[in-house]
Amino acid sequence: MSAERRRATRQDMRWEALILNSDGSVVDRCMMVNISDTGARLILPSVEHVPDCFELVLSRKGEVRRRCEVTWRREKSIGVRFVRPELVEEEELSHISDTLARFSSKNTVKS
Repeated sequence: MSAERRRATRQDMRWEALILNSDGSVVDRCMMVNISDTGARLILPSVEHVPDCFELVLSRKGEVRRRCEVTWRREKSIGVRFVRPELVEEEELSHISDTLARFSSKNTVKS
């Protein structure tokens, strides 16, 4: 068994997202299957056309986005790290943590 090398704990989920190229054009739809404060794992039909850096749209209206950099590729999945601008307000940095908390509360099974 290998040791966990991630810096942040990942949360399993299923969330549809959209991958955009640097020019804003749609690359493909994907399914985010886990997420952390620092990155995510995405499943999609094919990964060969996904650029090394892209914008991940996480909301239907497009207001929630993350700049991503591919860290690994498999046949139908990729691992990405979230690239943060150097000067980001504290509110923006906590957004992913807030989103994770909401997902946790929605995914909690009541006994």
